[in-house]
Amino acid sequence: MKFLFVIFLSLLSQIVIAQESATVIIDAINQSDGKIISHYFNEDTDVTVLDNDESGNEGSLLVSRFFENNKTVSFRIKHEGTSKLGNTYRIGDLKTSNGDYRVTFFTKKTSAGIQVIQFKIEEN
Repeated sequence: MKFLFVIFLSLLSQIVIAQESATVIIDAINQSDGKIISHYFNEDTDVTVLDNDESGNEGSLLVSRFFENNKTVSFRIKHEGTSKLGNTYRIGDLKTSNGDYRVTFFTKKTSAGIQVIQFKIEEN
């Protein structure tokens, strides 16, 4: 019974950590802060901003430039869940000073902690 309890607590803590990371990313989007969002990227993170695709540091620059030029008015999560691979995802509507966009991001638990494996901003 103790073994099952330990497994339950372990799974629960992973869910809480993933939720906290997603909350930080959502708050950063609301604050137009690409640097905080990029903090959760790694060198393999797929980043798409409008028609530009990058990864790693170049992806971080794309996100930072986007938010420098498009200040967030509001951001609202419309869908969230867990993929078949166990990655969490969030899809939301972003209203900025220059237009409306759809933001999608996937997070994954790694040995380094929660990381964004895909971040996408596209016209709505």
